[in-house]
Amino acid sequence: MKRFLYIYNPYSGAQSAGHDLDRVLGICYSHGIHVIPHRLFTMEEDTVLNGLLRDTEHFDGVIVLGGDGTVGQIIDKMNKYGNRTPVGIIPGGTCNDFARNLKMPLTVDECLRVFCEGRVSEVDLLKITAGEQVQYICNSIAAGVFVGVSHSTSPEFKKVFGSFAYYISAVGELTDMKPFHIKIETPEDTLDTDALVFVVLNGTDVAGMKRMIADADLSDGLMNIMVVKDCNAMERAGAAINLLSHKPDKNLVYLTVPRCSISVDKDMTVSVDGEAGLPLPYDIEVIPKGLSVLVPEEFIVE
Repeated sequence: MKRFLYIYNPYSGAQSAGHDLDRVLGICYSHGIHVIPHRLFTMEEDTVLNGLLRDTEHFDGVIVLGGDGTVGQIIDKMNKYGNRTPVGIIPGGTCNDFARNLKMPLTVDECLRVFCEGRVSEVDLLKITAGEQVQYICNSIAAGVFVGVSHSTSPEFKKVFGSFAYYISAVGELTDMKPFHIKIETPEDTLDTDALVFVVLNGTDVAGMKRMIADADLSDGLMNIMVVKDCNAMERAGAAINLLSHKPDKNLVYLTVPRCSISVDKDMTVSVDGEAGLPLPYDIEVIPKGLSVLVPEEFIVE
């Protein structure tokens, strides 16, 4: 009999995870799968969770119901424990960028049926080294204009408006765009410029924005970096339009590399998989196919 560890965050998204528990158990049991549920209380001091995630032999899958932040923190812990058990993602947050990259269904029932089918694929991870600290990233790293919005937007506001809440909140920052100096060193080149925002992506989506980097690939062994250079108000508007429509722009810089070093000239809030991350500077490298995931048939990795 297969065994799944089911981890759910009761405060993610619509906050219905607790009410879904009986359905989760019922669907999995009907497929001959035994489920061990775990409710998240606190990520850092949860000794029970840490013990479960250290168990590399007794689970056939680790199912996580939550947003990008919850998913990212679980995957980070698993990698630090050397746990390569396949992970199944049920989108339960506001944006769910990683789940969307994996083409996961939107409902709990449909996701569970995908997991019960047992289809496993391998995707890349990003590894951040910041001083003596290490963090594993499944989807995105970002800093600059608007990045703090995801942390300052209230859970109640996000519950009502979803990912649109970020764009509503961001309007208040339009008059306070402050550039910073960024240096990105790659194996082939160095970018040294004033910027408004930078994003490092493993997939295509970030902060609810679909296909920000349309040709990004979860399993090519490369990360995609996008930098918006500092420019005047009119050029900013044009750069934003060209970014969303995937058109070239002199103020948009794109890099595709296996590793890089990133430093900036000031203290900044960094969003890592949707949560506040380690302070810059970073050394970042791709861990090719470093994560096993349970995926639907539509997600095909060559």
